[in-house]
Amino acid sequence: MRFLHLFVVSMLFTGITPATGRPGSARIVFDDALRRVASHPPADTLTFDAVLARVARTYPGFGAAAARIEAAQDGVTQARARPNPWLHMAAENVGGTYSGDDASELSLLLSQEFELGGKRSARTTAAEAASATAGLEADLAILDIYLVAKQRFTTAAHADERLRLARAHESVVAELADAARERVRAGAALLADQLLADVALVRVRQEALLAEMERTRARRDLAALWGEPDGVSKPLAALALPERLPEPDSIAAWVDGSAAVTRARRATAASQAGLQIERSLRVPTLTAGAGLRRVEADDATTFLFSASLPLPLWDRRDGAIQSAQAQVRAGELETELARSVTRSHLEAGLGRLSAMRERLRQSNESTLPTLQSAAREMETAYRIGRASYADLLEVHRMRIEVENEINDLHLAIVHEVSEIERLTARTIEEMMSDE
Repeated sequence: MRFLHLFVVSMLFTGITPATGRPGSARIVFDDALRRVASHPPADTLTFDAVLARVARTYPGFGAAAARIEAAQDGVTQARARPNPWLHMAAENVGGTYSGDDASELSLLLSQEFELGGKRSARTTAAEAASATAGLEADLAILDIYLVAKQRFTTAAHADERLRLARAHESVVAELADAARERVRAGAALLADQLLADVALVRVRQEALLAEMERTRARRDLAALWGEPDGVSKPLAALALPERLPEPDSIAAWVDGSAAVTRARRATAASQAGLQIERSLRVPTLTAGAGLRRVEADDATTFLFSASLPLPLWDRRDGAIQSAQAQVRAGELETELARSVTRSHLEAGLGRLSAMRERLRQSNESTLPTLQSAAREMETAYRIGRASYADLLEVHRMRIEVENEINDLHLAIVHEVSEIERLTARTIEEMMSDE
């Protein structure tokens, strides 16, 4: 059954023609995840690959994307078709002044339209532009599915870590509260220390309860992607952060392949195809026919030939052509605007990402180890009466704050990477492989 799922989804993917001339990176990620999950037994933890595989098997968006692509490709096939011939039949001199059909004339004419001026070629070009746009939208829809799965997975993993930290903090504060009570009973500390410890313990327990509620909600949101209302029960395997960032020198290439710029280019191509159609319509369509006529009065059969052309006396399509030309100019300007805006957003995103990674490095390598050491020293000092309980709580508060900040930075970095992936219409792994 697993192989069948893999085969079906792979066929959906291959049925979608990439709009950029390269395989959609998100579709490749889903396909690779399916292959890896199919070749390895289920793990004790829920990996991101397993999430992607579950989404690929059940999410209706994949089938919808394939259906839209098929519809667009069928539109190209139809656009290439020639006009159907016409069969005309006429009967004259039947009845009225003439009795019976002795004086009747029966005509049978077969006619065919000949599209001049490149009408069929222009129509096909427009259909191909629509098909390319449908392929692009399918790529971007699947990328959106990938990004939603990624963000919900990392949000659930962030909620897991927040709950772990809250429970660890609760355990530490509970131990400190016990120590405070012992010192108060021994007369080595004021009653205020015990009261402060009790308040701190209530607060950290409330924080742990909130963290648990948030974890439940995040896991349900994640499982909703593949239709499990009860949420995820397995532990989550943390998603690794990118080891390095793409080089800013590659921004120009990413901008040209970005979602906004590609959409604008596709719209411009559609406008150009529309202009080509309007120009082709200036050339009249020739209709030629041939047939037979039967004249009963003379007991004779004759041949018929016809040809017709519309006369473009007033409708010369000048207004339609000028309108289409304006649409092309607008599309070209919008492409340049999209290129400028996307470049600005990419530069800002990479700047934020670099700053967050540096802050994460400093927190992991310097700030957190220093606070952990200070907390141990402060605990010793408190137990021997050289530090106040308020100072001890403050050190632990700062430590847990930094640990939560590290957890938040992991989530923020993944979300920032996702926004860059959304802008560039490719995964970060593909961006790095292109470096």
